[in-house]
Amino acid sequence: MRKAIAVSLAVVIGLGGISSATAATNIQGGPLTGLNPAGADIHFALSNFPESAGIYLYQAVKGLEGSRPTIINSESQVWVGTANGATNPAGDVKVHVTGTFEGADCSVDICGIAARFDHTLPGDLTEDQFIPITFAAGGSTLSLPADSIVATIEGDALSTTSPGTLAYRTPMTVSVTTGSGAPATIVSSTPTCTVEGNSIIALKGSGQCDFAITSPGDSASSKKTTHFPFNLTTGEQSISKSTKSLKVGRHTLLAKRSNFGEKISYTLKKSNICSLSGKTVTGIKKGKCMLTATAPGNENYTEVNKAVKIKVRN
Repeated sequence: MRKAIAVSLAVVIGLGGISSATAATNIQGGPLTGLNPAGADIHFALSNFPESAGIYLYQAVKGLEGSRPTIINSESQVWVGTANGATNPAGDVKVHVTGTFEGADCSVDICGIAARFDHTLPGDLTEDQFIPITFAAGGSTLSLPADSIVATIEGDALSTTSPGTLAYRTPMTVSVTTGSGAPATIVSSTPTCTVEGNSIIALKGSGQCDFAITSPGDSASSKKTTHFPFNLTTGEQSISKSTKSLKVGRHTLLAKRSNFGEKISYTLKKSNICSLSGKTVTGIKKGKCMLTATAPGNENYTEVNKAVKIKVRN
């Protein structure tokens, strides 16, 4: 982790300067004043970007001194970093802002662009900074309070800051409840994961992914989007159960592929109870014979070696 240093920012021609007291990342851009309250894009250029993690940029109402903002425009959040699905910190980083959000009114509240480390370093405050912005007068009206979203997997609540764990190609069903009762939608924000119905699925066995859950709101609450991060892990490769018994003189065909599509190879421990030819087992005489089933692993899933016991009967 790099030590946080004071940064003196140069003035961006036509845009104005941004200053930060402690954060190491240098953020410049604009416009920062006279913004259209109906919606405006602020363009940023980042330098001295941290190597340890990515950062989030998002619109927020300024929090209490020394505290992170609690009123956040979740629709505006941009993930910046080198991971798959993140915005490249070397390019143009665009944040879309509005004069009202989550019940806040920027004609009254102190609004700005907040920066912080991403979900991989949720408790590290050294990249926290707040860049004030203002809007043109006359167009801002108080918005409805944002809807609420609670997401769980098997009864455990998902966190917006502490990543969950998702194994390769192992679907996990997400249950979503909104305060308004409106049906929510789930989409993957990164190419490392996908969504099928209400199930989230990892497409890689390492790295991170992010899911965005959105409620459209209703007549009493505004639209709400909440992001939930996950760390990806290798999947557990498995071999389906084969026939446990066969008659003397009969044969059976063993499973050809694992749950991840790998070819399965079989070896027979020295035995006069049965014989093995490829994936076909033939009973010779009454008793038990033991085989070993093997499927190779890779960066996404584990290798598997499984004992297969077959009972030969008359």
